Amino acid sequence: PGLFSRWVRVVFRLGPLVRIEGMVRFVLLRTEPYPAIYVSPIQISPRSPPVPISAPGDFAADLADRLGPMKTSGWPEDTFAANDGVIDDVLLYRDIRDTYLANERVLLDRLDNSGAALTAMVFTATDRMAHMFFRYRDTQHPAHDPERIAGFVSRTGIHDPILESYRWMDTTIRQVRARLQPNDVLLVVSDHGFHTWRYGVN
Repeated sequence: PGLFSRWVRVVFRLGPLVRIEGMVRFVLLRTEPYPAIYVSPIQISPRSPPVPISAPGDFAADLADRLGPMKTSGWPEDTFAANDGVIDDVLLYRDIRDTYLANERVLLDRLDNSGAALTAMVFTATDRMAHMFFRYRDTQHPAHDPERIAGFVSRTGIHDPILESYRWMDTTIRQVRARLQPNDVLLVVSDHGFHTWRYGVN
């Protein structure tokens, strides 16, 4: 219970001649009083996408062949499952971490192997951590729950998931800097800051 499976290939048949491949991960949420299994959102298979997901077209498949399967959806972290109470904070944290590490592998691979004059990567982990875990910091937040936080800390050893995501970024930036040549320029840019969040207007 509580561990993500490897990526599993799923096939959808649309008539006798058309089939679409995807990938999912599973988590056994509990065994009692009956088994409950979470299935991640379906990711487009990078090896046989029904629509282009990279340019050039074989770029995603090449990455998957060399680096392993990775998420392909536009909002890769399973935050909606967490908001709906399907997965807990520990699973959400692990999902964000897995997604981050896959992105880091891609970035370092491109720096090592592409020979490009410009390489860019967008990391979303710090944003997702702040969205989902600022309630840990804000004791007045309606979703602040000391018992839930204590459970998270006891299972992960992490006291501040937001700060931890910035530690990941520090490690990545250190690895990037080690690959730079003397005349290379590194830009680390944030699109916004963060604060506690109570409500929104749709």
